[in-house]
Amino acid sequence: MTVKKNESVHPATGVAKRLVEFCGMITHLFAPTTKRAENTARHAKSYIHGLLSETPRKNSETIADALGDTQSQDLQNFIADSRWNHADINAYVARQANARIGNHRETMLALDESGFTKKGKFSAGVGRQYNGRLGKVDNCQVGVFSTLTNGANATLIGARLFLPDEWVKDEERCLKAGIPKEQIKAASKIDLARELIEQADAHGVQYARIGVDSFYGRDTALLCWIEDRGGEFYADTPQNTYVWLNKPKGETRPSSPAKNGAVKVCQLADHEAVWKKAKRIKTRDSENGPVMIEHLACRVWIWQTGEAAPRQWWLLISRDKGGELKYTISNAPESAPQEQLARHQGQRHFIERNFQNSKSHLGMADYQVRKWSGWHRHMAMVALAGLFVMEERILNQEAHPLLSTRDVVQILDWYFRDTPTLDSIIGQIEKRHQRRRRASN
Repeated sequence: MTVKKNESVHPATGVAKRLVEFCGMITHLFAPTTKRAENTARHAKSYIHGLLSETPRKNSETIADALGDTQSQDLQNFIADSRWNHADINAYVARQANARIGNHRETMLALDESGFTKKGKFSAGVGRQYNGRLGKVDNCQVGVFSTLTNGANATLIGARLFLPDEWVKDEERCLKAGIPKEQIKAASKIDLARELIEQADAHGVQYARIGVDSFYGRDTALLCWIEDRGGEFYADTPQNTYVWLNKPKGETRPSSPAKNGAVKVCQLADHEAVWKKAKRIKTRDSENGPVMIEHLACRVWIWQTGEAAPRQWWLLISRDKGGELKYTISNAPESAPQEQLARHQGQRHFIERNFQNSKSHLGMADYQVRKWSGWHRHMAMVALAGLFVMEERILNQEAHPLLSTRDVVQILDWYFRDTPTLDSIIGQIEKRHQRRRRASN
């Protein structure tokens, strides 16, 4: 692709040249030796260019139509069947992200899931299950993701597709969807979250803490596992979580915490008098100014079933200007300042923002693949695109601190996309018609 010239008014316009250099640096991930592999690397570059464009519904067909120098069938084969390993991409992204924002006291490894609405029953892992994006049960695929964050800088570094029980129990269906035999096993979303933490560690990612939402935070076994590995966590927890304000007595965990002195976390925030003791704290900056919350912090005891003794952790309760309450459990040091606790409690905002940007601007949910490998490959390519955007934000943070994912994509779209002529549009239509005719024969 040809980079347009004579545009140097805005310092960020160097983004096009840097994208060309970025794509050159990742060639080895797709083209180690053979000519066929070199073609794969070329398709990888086209796919990244497509994800970093303003093309609506960024699948193989629309990307090919927008770029004009590649065939949709080539891109579909690249993402579905060609020979490259998505694990190599995830490892590369993790190492590069760590080099940019890792090994810092503000770096968090955040875990969360996201749903992708799909029709039919043949896409790997699809089924009637909860779709957090819609807030209801839907026919969808669900993935568990890891994101590395440091302040507003965040990028995906890992992904796992969740398999519902109906899939695990049907090996033939799994094999038809390209699911490797070793992956046809019962694995909860909690199990996948553990795998992603272990994967980040194996890739040498250096983070100061782990953040999870209340689905994962309610699993105190996961939190104990993180602590036993030497990790610090900030885990949102449901309002009906039981805690003790004083160390519970006895040699075993009571079967009924409520009858043995425990209280629900929501009960601690029920009375307005409690909030008179709250601190008003700034947690981050936003487009609308500082985000301020009312914040409570107290030491509580939690006793995981099967453990010999309870553990003393922090309970953090925040209330935003709209009155919404958030409850978070953390094993941060007892000496941690409350302002620091509040800031880290709110840090998970950035993985949610990263999902939003990835779906709105990087084509995260636009894939049209059915097989297991295709899903993981698409997410790996989205992670690469997100890594590039994060690098651009870091590079421009002094001169252009408000540079967004949308800004980067819009600039690149202008650079690389040719204004279509009527003849080129007619040519695209004819190509689509040819594909439809072949598919109907």
